[in-house]
Amino acid sequence: MKTVLPISTYRLQFRNGMTFDRARTLIPRLRELGISHVYASPLFTASEGSTHGYDAINCNEIEPAIGGRQGFDRFSAELANVGMGIILDIVPNHMAANLQNGWWRNIVEWGQRSPFKDHFDIDWAFPLSLPVLEKSFSESVQEGAIALMCPNDSGHLAMSYAGQAYPLGPETYALVLGKLDEPLALQLIHAAAEATPLGSSSFHDRVKAIVSVPSSRNRLEDVLRQASSDVEFMDLVHHAQQWRLYPWRDASARLNYRRFFDITGLVGLRVEDRQVFEAVHALTFELLDNGQIDGLRIDHIDGLADPAEYLSRLRQRIGDERYLLVEKILQRDETLPQTWTASGTTGYEFIAAVSDVFVDPDGWSVLGEAYQAAVDAPLNLATETRHAKLQVLNENFKIELSSLARLALKLLDLGPDGTAEIENAIAELIVAFPVYRTYGTAVGLSRDDARLLDQVFQAASQGRTEDEVVRMAAILNIVKGSSDNAKDAAWDFRRKFQQLTGPVMAKAIEDTLFYRYNHLIALNEVGGELAPSPVGAAHFHRLMRHRSETRDFSLSATSTHDTKRGEDARTLLYALTEAPEIWISAFRRWQRMNANLRSRGETFPEASDEWLVYQALAGVWPSHVETHDGLVQLRERFAVYLEKAMREAKSRTSWLHVDANYEAAIQGFAARLLADANRAFLDDFGTTIQPFIRAGRIKSLGQVLLKIAAPGVPDIYQGSEDWNYSLVDPDNRRPIQTGAASISIDSDGVGIMSKRELIARAMNFRRCNRALFERGTYQAIELCGDHRGKFFAFGRELKGEVAIVIITALSDLSVPTKECENIHMNIPALYASKTFIELFSSRLIDSDQPIMVTKILADFPVAILSTI
Repeated sequence: MKTVLPISTYRLQFRNGMTFDRARTLIPRLRELGISHVYASPLFTASEGSTHGYDAINCNEIEPAIGGRQGFDRFSAELANVGMGIILDIVPNHMAANLQNGWWRNIVEWGQRSPFKDHFDIDWAFPLSLPVLEKSFSESVQEGAIALMCPNDSGHLAMSYAGQAYPLGPETYALVLGKLDEPLALQLIHAAAEATPLGSSSFHDRVKAIVSVPSSRNRLEDVLRQASSDVEFMDLVHHAQQWRLYPWRDASARLNYRRFFDITGLVGLRVEDRQVFEAVHALTFELLDNGQIDGLRIDHIDGLADPAEYLSRLRQRIGDERYLLVEKILQRDETLPQTWTASGTTGYEFIAAVSDVFVDPDGWSVLGEAYQAAVDAPLNLATETRHAKLQVLNENFKIELSSLARLALKLLDLGPDGTAEIENAIAELIVAFPVYRTYGTAVGLSRDDARLLDQVFQAASQGRTEDEVVRMAAILNIVKGSSDNAKDAAWDFRRKFQQLTGPVMAKAIEDTLFYRYNHLIALNEVGGELAPSPVGAAHFHRLMRHRSETRDFSLSATSTHDTKRGEDARTLLYALTEAPEIWISAFRRWQRMNANLRSRGETFPEASDEWLVYQALAGVWPSHVETHDGLVQLRERFAVYLEKAMREAKSRTSWLHVDANYEAAIQGFAARLLADANRAFLDDFGTTIQPFIRAGRIKSLGQVLLKIAAPGVPDIYQGSEDWNYSLVDPDNRRPIQTGAASISIDSDGVGIMSKRELIARAMNFRRCNRALFERGTYQAIELCGDHRGKFFAFGRELKGEVAIVIITALSDLSVPTKECENIHMNIPALYASKTFIELFSSRLIDSDQPIMVTKILADFPVAILSTI
């Protein structure tokens, strides 16, 4: 049975005011846009106050705060009534590591006796790590921040900190209650001795009954209060538990569970275990079986131990007809493993390919030369990438690196004296990875992955000593599965190694280097590259041909909840490459104008930071209202962005080690930059970027048409049917403004329709020609004539039915349209001798005559020609 594909998806971020009832009010709007499926963010119950839902505490309950199961049932039923469906984002890789999570709480209380101890990826050679303290345990006790307690509603003894009550293991009750006079102590000790994890609820009920007597409770509270002031005794109780409280800043060196990237609040799930797989997906499968959801989006597939096996099991359970997406970062020209049974990816690679259509490579080079000159330091990307990877390995993933080294020492039968050398060998191999990871299983690696590891070895070996090379070869032998040691230990190493290379790549490149290297920040995107493809727009053609030929039904995304700026902010910044001299001159002028805005004696921001500030400000500028209140809101949004940008860069400050003085200097500069008193700059800035705003909107309309007509499933991120000039999260996760105006391309009447209207008309055209766009071939169309790079075209064909898409890739900033009048399309023979009608103008075009591009685009910068 073939997969039933969405015609189009619309991403909704539930929470932050988006409930099921509010989502129901959007259904008419989505139908007008031609949307077939709501693409829903995670809906299961998450940590209290969660703004995103990726920190689930219960995989088998729909979040009450957004309407619960009843609200979801109403929403799904109303969608079904109008012929729409739901694609659900699920998170099999991790859950919240906090006491609101019943599974996690049970593990904290019962340790290795818990029935959920194997649900999470925990190294039980050590007590369970709870990195929650601001100071050491002893200091926290001395300051009264940690105390023993017996919460009225829980029926257990606990150690409290910052409003959280960490349950004591029942086997340690006798230690605490030894200070309490009989008979209360005997009753509680006896109850604890009989308690079992499976009977925990009856145990807690019994404890509650015992301590509910006021006199008994008063005696207990007195003893616990006195015990809490005894540092030595508190330390004794603490070390009797199967968990340890310690400072959160020490997590990278002391954690004993796998997490999502470096976020200690998200603990890795072991869905490779069939029991865990079923437990995590129980409600998901129920909703699928009920017909209430039509497909799944798998978050962070690379975090799983064996993605291929997981997808195979999932596909077997949900059936071939279900649409199944994976969130997977593909580097340029990388493809999904052939063994995966997914329909496609969430589309980050589409964003990267689109940039190659709209970025002028010559202008990009000119910008780069000016950027290099401004920062007054040589920027070697290979060196910077290496430094970033080593930094995150040693600061963010130190415990994971150490764990791998310990395993390797055992497998290679080496003593602990070689720990540092083995750690260095593993680190160098991880640094040399050009992609996120390999996908070896318990029985070894595929031929492609083995070949990749050979390339990694060659890169890592350059300039190394013979001993270092030998160690790296030994490590790779384990990863390849050619070790003669115990299979389970070798697989354990291979699994952990593969689950580490991806997070290192993500944190080092996307969340470090992409905030340091600010040449053209529109390219510094999730799944993106810092430089345009050497083949330019041909890269887009190549990706789309591959999608068409391999039946790759990935999303064609342009904005997501994780992109670093909104899709229209990105296209505005692409436009800088069309007139780099204007931007470079303005940058130098603004440097002079704003030199006095620095704090006295401060040198910050440095040139690279200031370059970033102006580019980021340009991207968000069109979204603010030019009033006092609008400027205040812009300052607030920009301040949040700058904090994230500075800390992610990890150059002078970071989330782990905040440099308050540096951050204050940058934030102060930005605040004064956007103050009402700095009107000369604000006026100059607004005037300077106006041509780039218009050029960016022309590109945005082209971007819209590319994703609707190209192979794949077009996706619209919430609110992006109107202009989206957002910054990185949380800015890009703001609620939809349902009353927002959708203006046309500019204010002078050149545009004949708004972005929203373009989406609606093109999407409904796709709906009416569904087979053509789902199964039709993809053909790059050659353009002939002077300045032909100003435009971009391709065709779709199925059984003689043809659609041709033409867009304006470069605006009049680079080449005036009047100089392009001789550009025409070299129509493929398959498309010849046909009469076309243009969708937006209804103009008839005969392909037997030269099709002049500027005539077709005389009224609007994009077009779709279809056979009559």
